[in-house]
Amino acid sequence: MINNKIAFGPDSRSANCVGTAGGLTLENYGYIHWALMQSRQCAVLENPLVDNWGIGGNTSRDFKGRYAPLLAATEAGTIILTGPTNDRGSANMSAWESIDNYTGIIDNVLKVGKEVILLCDTPRGDATFTSNALTGDQLTNHQIVRQWMLSLDNGGSILVADPYPDWVDAVSASAYARLGYTHDGLHPSPIGAYWMGKALAGALTRKFAGREVKSIATNADLFSAANPTGSMVQNPMVRNTGTPGSLGTGGSGNIAQYWSGTNASGASTVTRTYSFTADGVQQCVLGGAASGSAAAADILKQTGLHATLIPGATYEAFADIEVDAGTSNFSSLQLGLEVTDPVNGTQRYWDGDRYLGTSVLPSVAYSGILRSPKMVIPAGATAAALRLTAYAVDSAASVAMTCRPKAVWLKRVK
Repeated sequence: MINNKIAFGPDSRSANCVGTAGGLTLENYGYIHWALMQSRQCAVLENPLVDNWGIGGNTSRDFKGRYAPLLAATEAGTIILTGPTNDRGSANMSAWESIDNYTGIIDNVLKVGKEVILLCDTPRGDATFTSNALTGDQLTNHQIVRQWMLSLDNGGSILVADPYPDWVDAVSASAYARLGYTHDGLHPSPIGAYWMGKALAGALTRKFAGREVKSIATNADLFSAANPTGSMVQNPMVRNTGTPGSLGTGGSGNIAQYWSGTNASGASTVTRTYSFTADGVQQCVLGGAASGSAAAADILKQTGLHATLIPGATYEAFADIEVDAGTSNFSSLQLGLEVTDPVNGTQRYWDGDRYLGTSVLPSVAYSGILRSPKMVIPAGATAAALRLTAYAVDSAASVAMTCRPKAVWLKRVK
């Protein structure tokens, strides 16, 4: 059995799934975030900076010339390749060259004992962004390559995920994408990334069934010398177990013990209403409006974790969440571990579509497990917090989201 580590590429749609800022921020977002979350993390992105092989503008010809050392170096057992959309447009390559290039790449991946998931290309252009649309032979080539990819699924060493049916405007003579699925006619918006991720999650679940992250099941599973992989946060089940936590500005209702909520200045008029469902799960209903930019509303936050985190040890954060249909004017929902020390300042490791100010999350219902990138704790940490945060669209006149964090935990993994 191959391991469940993944690497992915080759173009900007993959490059735009991992972000950094001066080495102090590491974010997993985009289609890879949605795929891993919806498959309940059955696959592992062990090193986001090494195993993201995306480079903006890469064609299949470009990738064919650079993938060999990446393949030789990676520990990943499965390589995820999006379709060669950049072979169209200005490159104007034929379908047959695209197929020939990818055939050679796939054959060599299989020869070294690894496996492949192909993520078919999405439609290009829409009624707003027509410059990236395809016509004539290029549109035909786009369709030929997709059909070829679909034919390769053998149920084992090659699986194929196809977001195209969910993306395409079915009545468009130019096979446009649905409005809102891209932000420029090519690159996915959070809505488009969700549907790419949903298709890929299906393939990941087929390949790695039974290897999903198992949600923490009891508040008794806490860190101690005898239980070193137990949760580092109190009340990880987020239940109504005692004295409620602090609601903070904008909060009302009943928030779980040891947890708090708060709003940043741009979210001063966002409301957070907390309750518990009939089966005891914490629920937060967000409403109101965004008063400015960077409108962050902490649904859950637990601070003071630096007192128990071990310098040099590696930690991951997880959140098992459900979001109802009807989300409106929220740009981001992220799980983040933040640690501050005198040398580095504050390091933030996040999972979830990043805040972009004007982009919007999908309005459909979804659920799964968020998983932050692994963080090595620096020496001398003076503060540490775990946050589940929603960012509203800048200055949105109204916002809405209903989120149920069924469990939120932080554990040592090395």
